[in-house]
Amino acid sequence: MATQTYWLADPDGVHAPADGAATRDEMAAAGWVLVDELRPSDQVWTYNEQVRGWSKFGRDILHVWEARGWVPSAPPLVEGDVGPVIDLPVPGAEPAAVPVPDSKPEPKTTEAASPSTSKKENDRA
Repeated sequence: MATQTYWLADPDGVHAPADGAATRDEMAAAGWVLVDELRPSDQVWTYNEQVRGWSKFGRDILHVWEARGWVPSAPPLVEGDVGPVIDLPVPGAEPAAVPVPDSKPEPKTTEAASPSTSKKENDRA
């Protein structure tokens, strides 16, 4: 007999599947709430075995991320369990601005001159 899959929402409203009544009950004891159905706008917890990390995606774009190895899965119920939570961009969205480091080289200082005296003053001394 196949194990029944239940969908639950965490305290923040992000959904995850629970395979079997025992997992459902464990998640409910940790504050998750059983939901009847998922809406396209609902967020879903996913896990990627290759990167060993968790992320959340909208149900409406979940198929895009499933093709990249992200599968719906409940996150660890114990803080610090397997893998980090990874923030990934929405496919097709503009990438976040990445600060570009200043390309100007740092001014070089010589050990002979002190910051309070100029080279001319050092030559006169």
